[in-house]
Parts: sequence; structure tokens; C-alpha cells
Amino acid sequence: MITETELKAIRKYLHHLAENWWNSQPASRSTATCDACSYESIKRNDGYLVGSNLWCEKCYEEKAVMWIKEEGADKMLGYGVLAEAMKMFGTTGKKSDKTPSPVSNEERLILAAKEGDVQTVRALLDAGTDVNATVEGYAGMTPLMHASRSNHVDCVKVLISAGANVRMKNELGRTALKIAEGNGNREIVKLLEEAGAREE
Repeated sequence: MITETELKAIRKYLHHLAENWWNSQPASRSTATCDACSYESIKRNDGYLVGSNLWCEKCYEEKAVMWIKEEGADKMLGYGVLAEAMKMFGTTGKKSDKTPSPVSNEERLILAAKEGDVQTVRALLDAGTDVNATVEGYAGMTPLMHASRSNHVDCVKVLISAGANVRMKNELGRTALKIAEGNGNREIVKLLEEAGAREE
């Protein structure tokens, strides 16, 4: 059973990770779209980084908190997250620049797809990494969903060619097609439809 103190520490910790993410973005970027709902706009330095996904306040409160309470922080967010959050914010509230690193090829594939790193995506797929990989803490988002969400056309092409399931849904019931349509990216929508994606 997670305590309120632990929940508060996790909240501060994930917000801290979001601030680090914003610091890696161009100074001219002032907003981002929530990766969980693909709808809500998040202002610079706001939000919560759940895995590699930036979540808005609404999705965090309505989805993440419930999952953390039901499943536990380590299962929902990854082993060691609770301990790190408590170390940083459970007592002193002191911050650190340390950010958890990917721990599996599946997570590396997800991050590479999200960042548009085609070379790494190809290398991981050649090494046998599951093209439809999902990792706890990423809201059921596959590499194809991340590439579609981030408008990385070349990554979408590589993933489809590798046999990505274009009809899979994330934990919010969204497919890669739905995400691409929400972004207004007609090129990716066309690629997905040609690969067999359709609204259900």
C-alpha cells in the first residue's frame, strides 16, 4: 500500500524529470502535447515524465495516480523509481540531475522511435527486439505509436516494414492511426492506412 508521502514524492520526482526534459528542448519551444491523451497542451516546464512520455496534469491525476495506487510505483513506473523519488523528495526535497537510463532493448527501441533515431531503430530491430514492444510506464505505447506521435516518418516506414502491428491500442484505447490523425500528419496517416490501419 503506497502512502501519501510516497505519492507526493513520486509526483515531485516525475515533475522534476519533466523539467529536465524541457531543458533538453529548444528554448523556442513553449508547449508540448500530452503523450497520454494526445490532446492537452502542456506549458514549458510543466507536466510529468512517465517513462519517456510527457503527461498533462489531468491525465496524471486521473490515470497515473490510480495505477500507482493499484499496481504499485515500481510496477507502474519501473523498479527503483519509488526509492529514487523518496531519496530526492521524501524528506529534504533536494533535487538531483540524475535521470534513470533505459534498462532494456525494448525501452531503447521506444525511445529511439520517439526521437526519430532511424539508425538505432534499425539496429535494435536487427538485433531481434520486438517491433511491437511495450514497457511498463509508457501507457501501452508501441514504438510505432511513439514515432507517429512525434511525426517521424522514416521511423514509421522502418517499423511498418519490420511488421509493426498497426492496429494495436495503447492503454487509453488509441491506435497509431488515431494519434497521427490527431497530429494532422497526412503522410503518416496514409502510410498506416496502406499498411492496413483503420478506425474501429
